[in-house]
Amino acid sequence: MMILTLLGSTFFVLKLTCSLFFKNLLRLSRHSFILVSKPYAPTQGGYMSHSFQAYLQQKRIISQRSCPYTPQQNGVAERKNHQLLDVVRTLLIDLFVPSKFWVEALSTAVYLINCLPTTTLNYDSPYFRLVGISPEYQSFHTFRCVCFVHLPPIDRHKLAAQSVTCAFMGYSPTQKGFVCYNAHANKFWIF
Repeated sequence: MMILTLLGSTFFVLKLTCSLFFKNLLRLSRHSFILVSKPYAPTQGGYMSHSFQAYLQQKRIISQRSCPYTPQQNGVAERKNHQLLDVVRTLLIDLFVPSKFWVEALSTAVYLINCLPTTTLNYDSPYFRLVGISPEYQSFHTFRCVCFVHLPPIDRHKLAAQSVTCAFMGYSPTQKGFVCYNAHANKFWIF
């Protein structure tokens, strides 16, 4: 997990998508000057691939990293990781969700933390600070709640059920939709 701080807002980025996220963030920004303060990452290459380092140099962005095996140097990252772990553990244990769904729980935790107001931003959310629009709180749903996914015409026929019972497993990062899990078919749906 990488933590980026942009204009006073903190964003959590999964290790695998860090480079892509940063490039998109840079492209989408309406500001001519972006300060990404201390993207905490180990120097052994976890987040800093050669292509990503070349990209940063091309854009004249200075990257500050902590020394390897020194978690005390990145206290903010450690606190955020601890917060994320607490939320994921709560979602999995309190809602009786199998641990194989930890990725969905983590994704949901990151989404919620980025959308919720925080005192460090004067009760603004990181999402609001980045986009300038308040998140749609009415679209929040309880993790693992029962939902019914309307089947597309290709997956049903006249005498079959028009929807299938699923469990809400989070928010889609690529579409404006929800991630739902059908336990009977062992299949994820995005609707």
